[in-house]
Amino acid sequence: MHGNGGEGRYILMMYGEQFDVGLIRVMVADARGSDRLRCRLELGDGGCSVVAEAVEARQAAAVAAFECPDVVLVDPELPNPDGVDLLGELRVRVPRARVVVRSDSIDLLDAALRKGAHGIVHRDAAGEDLRASVRRAFVADHDLASIR
Repeated sequence: MHGNGGEGRYILMMYGEQFDVGLIRVMVADARGSDRLRCRLELGDGGCSVVAEAVEARQAAAVAAFECPDVVLVDPELPNPDGVDLLGELRVRVPRARVVVRSDSIDLLDAALRKGAHGIVHRDAAGEDLRASVRRAFVADHDLASIR
């Protein structure tokens, strides 16, 4: 269970206790500038902060290693080499980051899950659906010690 705390902070509810985890730090890796902007605007309204953006896979791996985001939203159609291959690179370079893949292709979403994505969301998901995907990925494998 979780909720949005005051002032845009993210509050995690576990075992009847509240844990203030602050803002979920998100990186958006998408070749489309309009999609990056939409994600930035919509995630900013719900306990998330977009801390970085990338337009190609190689750049995304380097920026993620530097910024250490909590969650990386990935377009599997990223160029250079490609967004699906980026998932393996992220697991090595930023092992604590959770990856959510955004696509409208069932085949690409399946490939992303096989490569270790923590979540998937349709490319057109907006507002609360997008924020919920990020929050679910963020809390998926965290234990209480790492959240406090």
